[in-house]
Amino acid sequence: MKRTELRTLLLDYLDGLLDDDAKAAAEDCIAKHPDVLAEVARFRAVLYRPYPVAPPSPGLEASIRLRTGRRFAWRWVRYAAMFAAGVLTTLVVQAGVRPSAPPVVAPVEQPDTTVADAGPTYNRRIR
Repeated sequence: MKRTELRTLLLDYLDGLLDDDAKAAAEDCIAKHPDVLAEVARFRAVLYRPYPVAPPSPGLEASIRLRTGRRFAWRWVRYAAMFAAGVLTTLVVQAGVRPSAPPVVAPVEQPDTTVADAGPTYNRRIR
């Protein structure tokens, strides 16, 4: 494996995503070239460095429970009630609008419009 190929696959190598053949070729390239070994070590130092995480403040959990307690629960009850009222209104309106019998459509006679009915005005030439 060439250095340029290894550089394109370096993150996959570090994450362990390469298959066995590619992993063996990458390890051979790393063993042959000390500058590539230094680059791999630098990537590992940056990618897998533990980051310091500050512990949460002592009153954080109590503050979250206080802010989202009752008000949060009542908000969802209010939304559910509005949704149920909308569904009920729709059902009542649809029940009142629905006809009891299907509508009767009267047939409409279409006038006979043939070319022969146009008379002499149709056959006249336009100059």
